Amino acid sequence: MHRAPPAVSYPVQRSVVEAVLLSLTGFAGCVVQVLWIMASPRVGLPHLSGLLLCMVAVGLAAWRWQSSFVGTLNWNGTAWHWKVQETTALVNPEIIIDFQHIVLLRLRVVQGNPIWVWPQKNAAPQHWLALRRALFNQSHAVVLNTRRLP
Repeated sequence: MHRAPPAVSYPVQRSVVEAVLLSLTGFAGCVVQVLWIMASPRVGLPHLSGLLLCMVAVGLAAWRWQSSFVGTLNWNGTAWHWKVQETTALVNPEIIIDFQHIVLLRLRVVQGNPIWVWPQKNAAPQHWLALRRALFNQSHAVVLNTRRLP
């Protein structure tokens, strides 16, 4: 018989990796805008509008990161829960990217939009392997349950 991994509670903070990815993307967009302006014989409204839109996008990305979800991901042996302050929601985590020390998860909520979080090892190193075991055990269970029989 297959046993479920033991219960684990893991804190999720704002991710530095997410901040770096957003910053690099925004910086690249602004560099492209500046190169376009420099390559043009005359600067006009389209150039200035593009630069303004780029700066707005960078500002929105910074706001998005600042307001990103911070909470606790809990596995009780049978179900996953996402807890923010006093609110708890039943979720189904889906592993999107695994970098070994940080994982991008999409938490599917029963009602509402998915929640994107980046649990990272340095938040609670002593519980990191337990979290990964629970996540990967759960993801394999989903794959096994969705297979079609011949």
